Amino acid sequence: MAEQLETLVDPADYVLYALEQVVAPLLTDDKQALGYQFMAETIENYSQDDRSYHTLAHIMDCLQQLETYREREDYVELFLALLWHDEIYVTSRRDNEELSGQLAYDRMQQLGLDGAQTVRRLIVSTASHVPQQEDEALVCGIDMSILAADEARYAEYTHQV
Repeated sequence: MAEQLETLVDPADYVLYALEQVVAPLLTDDKQALGYQFMAETIENYSQDDRSYHTLAHIMDCLQQLETYREREDYVELFLALLWHDEIYVTSRRDNEELSGQLAYDRMQQLGLDGAQTVRRLIVSTASHVPQQEDEALVCGIDMSILAADEARYAEYTHQV
């Protein structure tokens, strides 16, 4: 289904729409422009040519899976963690998650959003995929859900990696 949806919905459009629905309403009027700047940077970073799997399609898939948890009190933190967990992606580095977590933390501080420390912790947990808390298990499970995908989708993933 995710593969079919990807062909029907542009991942950049989906991510922008999701950001507008979840994040923009939380921003004060004086932070809206900065929020849209960060949204554009996020989309640009995930759209870099050197990415194989850590792309907007992966983020779209993660955010779609998170939808079933929309009623959770920590939904915004989970959303932002999944959104930004792979934003820094340099294949020669081993600290991409730490850098992505710091970027998320800094952005949330600049935007005046609560939960920056939680989002950073959730992102860093995706480095080892050995969650210590329930929210980490949820984020890591969604991030790694490709491993349980149907055979065709999984074959596409292994080709990308």
